[in-house]
Amino acid sequence: MTTDNLTKNQLSEERFNWLKEAYTIIDSLDANTNHNLYAENSEVIFGNRPAVQGRENIITMFKHFWTTIEGYSHSFVSVFGQDDAFAVETVVNYTRLDATTIGIPAVTVIEMNEKNQIQSMRIFIDIAPLHQI
Repeated sequence: MTTDNLTKNQLSEERFNWLKEAYTIIDSLDANTNHNLYAENSEVIFGNRPAVQGRENIITMFKHFWTTIEGYSHSFVSVFGQDDAFAVETVVNYTRLDATTIGIPAVTVIEMNEKNQIQSMRIFIDIAPLHQI
């Protein structure tokens, strides 16, 4: 996770620090630490896939996706919204299983709950280029 290309941030310093920490965890591909980011009854929509309901199912979905890549890191471009609901524009830098890399733009809309966990995450991305040779 990097902020080198960040052009705009509308979040409080506290929420922005949480966001940077969350994306560091997300980039780790570690199911145990990722697990703690999501509310028990959270929902994630990833690209054009159907919504995934519940923290355990979300982690299972990400674990499956992680088997298709070597890794990734997010570079923040802009953050718009308020501390309880915001959109994060990023470039996701994927490392494929063959060690080649590709940067893909994405926007993720995050809604938080009162326990400071992700209640809803909607990831707008076209990952088709990731699997092109």
